[in-house]
Amino acid sequence: GRLVLAAAGLHRWKLCRGIELLPAIHRAAQEIAETRLSNVKVNMAQADFVCGSFLDPYVHYADSDLVFCFSTCLGPDLIQELGQSIGRQCKPGTLVITTDYMLPLTGTIPPVETDDRVPSGDFQLSLLEKVDGWCWLTGGASTAFIHRVEKSLWMQEALQPPELSLEDKALQVVKALESGELTDTEAFLRNVNNQMIYHGLPERFYLKRNHE
Repeated sequence: GRLVLAAAGLHRWKLCRGIELLPAIHRAAQEIAETRLSNVKVNMAQADFVCGSFLDPYVHYADSDLVFCFSTCLGPDLIQELGQSIGRQCKPGTLVITTDYMLPLTGTIPPVETDDRVPSGDFQLSLLEKVDGWCWLTGGASTAFIHRVEKSLWMQEALQPPELSLEDKALQVVKALESGELTDTEAFLRNVNNQMIYHGLPERFYLKRNHE
């Protein structure tokens, strides 16, 4: 949450929001904001922390005017998916800053098969500027790419994910098997286990090494 809290302290914005995938880091950011900063006499903007992923269309950030992603460690596939997420969520005119990797400037966002409420279609960004500087985390030079959203699908309202029945969830697994998307059952089971941990289920529900 360092960047979120720094932005909240340095700028008089309406809201500074952070989206973090890892629950432990999310909880640490909340703890710092709620406890360690409670006695700091600084006029800060409101800071909000969300535990989730930009890949999830139900994690809403479409009200953002400025989006920053420390993308140095993201692979090419994730950079593409980040661009699609920006194109789906953000309104035209939104500024988007990434590090070391430029977002795709055009693309087509595929539909979400299980929810026709989620928009799909084409998006377009423009590259406004590249800024070179020193990055303490990488220990060397880094480049920031400043984009602007030109055309988007702009999800103005947050959506709640549909409640899938057990049969529908099983059907998704079968389709993934038939399409060849799911070929590594070990990876599938690890993902199931990670989802249990992510959603805070009791440890007794976790998968065992022998998959019992």
